[in-house]
Amino acid sequence: MSRAKPFADDESAYSELASDGEEKLLLIDDATFVSAFAEAGQRRGKKLVCVRCFDPARALRALVLLVEGHHAKGETAGSVGFCRECYRDLAELMFHGAILHESKTTQR
Repeated sequence: MSRAKPFADDESAYSELASDGEEKLLLIDDATFVSAFAEAGQRRGKKLVCVRCFDPARALRALVLLVEGHHAKGETAGSVGFCRECYRDLAELMFHGAILHESKTTQR
């Protein structure tokens, strides 16, 4: 299931990107959650950086989490992060991709 959502800086959202099967991708752009997640990673000795630009100086703005549903607690199986600039670029790419996809389906 895909759901369009605003990508404004002040909006908090937990978007389910895929619900087929037992694994789910969650896009999280809540600044408080992302910051706490990054801090928790640092406490465990893992520095989280943007998966697109790999710049360790940039703070993360959004996360995509892979949650495996067959675990009793629905634990996180993996995650990737995006800095503010790369997240904005991702939002634009998703928007343009959705328009392109929609135009192809209406032409049929």
